[in-house]
Amino acid sequence: MESHSYQHIFLSVDAEAILKIPLPNLHIEDTFSWEPGLEQYFTVKSTYQLYRNKNRKSNAQPSSSSVINLNFRRMWKFKIPEKVKHFIWRGFTNSFPTTDNLQKRQIGVDPRCLLCGHHTESIMHIFNTCTIAKEICRELTIEEEIVGATSFQDLFDQRRIRLRQDLFLIWLICMWDLWYQRNLKLNVETFRSPQEVKRFATIFLANHQAAPK
Repeated sequence: MESHSYQHIFLSVDAEAILKIPLPNLHIEDTFSWEPGLEQYFTVKSTYQLYRNKNRKSNAQPSSSSVINLNFRRMWKFKIPEKVKHFIWRGFTNSFPTTDNLQKRQIGVDPRCLLCGHHTESIMHIFNTCTIAKEICRELTIEEEIVGATSFQDLFDQRRIRLRQDLFLIWLICMWDLWYQRNLKLNVETFRSPQEVKRFATIFLANHQAAPK
C-alpha cells in the first residue's frame, strides 16, 4: 500500500507511527505448521484436543475478550458520537500509539508523556494518573484517580459504576478530547486547559443528544 493511502484510513499521527514500524530483514521462506500438533502437522485428534482445552478455559473463567464484548454492548447503548465510541474501542484494545506501545514495536521515541512531560506515556498514565487527567477530574468534581485500575476497560468499568451516567459520559468525552489534545501537542505547544476540556465536553454531549436523529 502506498504511504499516502494510509492517510485516508488512519489519523496522520497513527499513519506516521505505522510507517515507522521496521520490517524484518530475514529472508526466510514461509512454511505451513500446525501448532497444536506435537509433530507440527494437522490431525483430527489434535484439533479435538484444542477444542476441549479451549472449552475448559472458557468455562473456568470469563475471557478478556468476553469482558470486552460485554463492555462493547454497554457502549453501543450510550448516546455519544461514533468517534467517541471508536476511541473507547481503541482503549479496550490498547491500540493507541502511546510512547510505551511504540517502544514495544522498536520505534525510537522519547518515552515521556506528551502532556505532563514527566512519566512514561502509557494508556493508564494518560487517562488515570497524569496530572492533566487528574486536573480534569477535579474540574468534574470526581475522584482524581482510580487506584488499582490496571487497564482502560477496568478504568471504564470503575468510572461507570461510581458515576451518574451523564457525568460518566462527560468524563468519557473529556478523555477523548484529552487524547485529541495530546495529538495536537505533537505539532503545537498549546492545548485546552482542564477547564476548557470540561466546558467543551459538556456542550459537545448536550448538542449531540439534542440533535434530531
